[in-house]
Amino acid sequence: MNFNLIKKVLRDYKFSILLFGFGTAAYGASMVAIFPSIQTSANDLMSYMDKMPSAFREAFGMSINSFSTLEGYLSMEYFSMIWIFILVAFTIAFASQAIAGEIDKGTMETLLSQPISRTKIILSKSLVWIFLILLIISGTFIGVFVTAIIANIKVEYLGFLIFGGVALTFFWSFYGLGMFFSSVFYDRSKAIFAPLAIFLAMYLLDILSKLYDQVDKFHFLSLLKYYGNPVEVIQKKVVPWNEVEVLLTVGLVFFFLSIVIFRKKDIY
Repeated sequence: MNFNLIKKVLRDYKFSILLFGFGTAAYGASMVAIFPSIQTSANDLMSYMDKMPSAFREAFGMSINSFSTLEGYLSMEYFSMIWIFILVAFTIAFASQAIAGEIDKGTMETLLSQPISRTKIILSKSLVWIFLILLIISGTFIGVFVTAIIANIKVEYLGFLIFGGVALTFFWSFYGLGMFFSSVFYDRSKAIFAPLAIFLAMYLLDILSKLYDQVDKFHFLSLLKYYGNPVEVIQKKVVPWNEVEVLLTVGLVFFFLSIVIFRKKDIY
């Protein structure tokens, strides 16, 4: 690790982390704040939901707990869509800047002129990403917890913490993908587009696999299959180790490939 580089990257992202951290926390808090009014209408909402096709309900994470419990409501309205889009976007943006962005701006040559190896560059920047993504996840949960306490809403604290760990491995898998493409391309825009397109394709595949049996046999290709339904993790308070192992492995494989490619990459 190179602590001077770590400090520099932290300075570069000080405003971004405030934006993402406070943004996700504020949105989560607002969802909790309006939950009591949603809960009072839970019976009517669930009656309406029962009229929908079961495949449609499954595709969008709707269940009997979607309006009657805070965990089910946040899972359907926040953690299954908006939240992962925001954090995957942050992860891909960070990874694309780590290598391709430096090359694109012409600053990689200056960085490599310092007494630091290419491997240490990747490891140092990756340590910063882990720190920042943990801050964002923690900020989200703090916003949820504080608002729930104020509103006197019961919260499964342990379940949320376990879900946070599972979510971290999911974002790690996309960080690995992002670093892989960042090491492959010289242009940052391409390094952003490639993993983002993969994420959107996987998101579409995840939905379609729940709607059509013909598509379900390809569901294993989507990393969202292993992310699963957040409410199940939160309420059961059990780590889905098989899914976590897949996400960790995917991230590690592509992260290792990014190091191999970058070490051999000609940037001059």
